[in-house]
Amino acid sequence: VATKDVAIFFRQFSVMIDAGLPLVQCLEILGANQENPAFQKCLTGVRTTVEGGATLANAMRAYPKIFDDLTTNMIEAGETGGILDVILQRLAAYVEKAVKLKAAVKSAMIYPVSVISIAVLVVGALLKFVVPIFANLFMGLGVALPLPTRITMGLSKFVGDFWWFFILGGVGLVFGIKQVRKSPRGKYYLDKFM
Repeated sequence: VATKDVAIFFRQFSVMIDAGLPLVQCLEILGANQENPAFQKCLTGVRTTVEGGATLANAMRAYPKIFDDLTTNMIEAGETGGILDVILQRLAAYVEKAVKLKAAVKSAMIYPVSVISIAVLVVGALLKFVVPIFANLFMGLGVALPLPTRITMGLSKFVGDFWWFFILGGVGLVFGIKQVRKSPRGKYYLDKFM
């Protein structure tokens, strides 16, 4: 379930509660109008649990991937204090700010990632296609070449022979990072490294 959908849900839910609609009716209306089938199923489950006599916070705790601990604890506080509509408005504002921040970070990262990617591709193309031409020219001279030139020529030969290794390594790195981020411990260490 997208965070944006959760923000819209909290905003609509707070307006309905503020208008005086019963809790179960609010959940029924919001569940029926939800386009995302996973979120619709979640809201139907929450409504059924609330109809069974549980509190809204306890019903939401059954779906930890959608409603985190902060959300459920705030809702529990709102239910206890009788200010559920205010808490839902605050949750909506909080989630909306989180969505905006995430979007801002993503848009800010597009430029540096694209520049670095293009730079890597250009350097790889130079090492694979241009440097070998100069290497043949330098070898024809028969003189001792300086160390940086020999390193560049060796790197060019390595890239020319093992270009497939870099492609597989890049794909493996992206896949590996995604796998590491799936576990909480891996996410913690990756974020600590970053």
